[in-house]
Amino acid sequence: MKNISTDSLLASFDRGNNTLLIDLSLPDVFRGQHIPGAVNAPANAPGFDERVVALATQHKKSRIVVYGFDATPEDVARAARALAGAGHKDVRHFAAGLAGYVSAGMLPIASR
Repeated sequence: MKNISTDSLLASFDRGNNTLLIDLSLPDVFRGQHIPGAVNAPANAPGFDERVVALATQHKKSRIVVYGFDATPEDVARAARALAGAGHKDVRHFAAGLAGYVSAGMLPIASR
């Protein structure tokens, strides 16, 4: 899976590109703060693979970007495998995550 930089991610938002953000964090972490527009698919949750495949199916023409505060490399690889298995080719990892987003001067949102 290729990485996407903070600048490239923000530029895709500015251009209005169709990007789906999947946050692999635990639900409490996601509720605390996440990137606006992200959907939560905790990597350790039952049904994770099915959830990711359903998201990929709903967003066939979108670039999919995965990130997560507490996501391990194995979590990211698992998401990549599930997305590839669903036939999704444009998948990126936003390794800078929420910290990189905030460092760029962007504001996260909280769901609490």
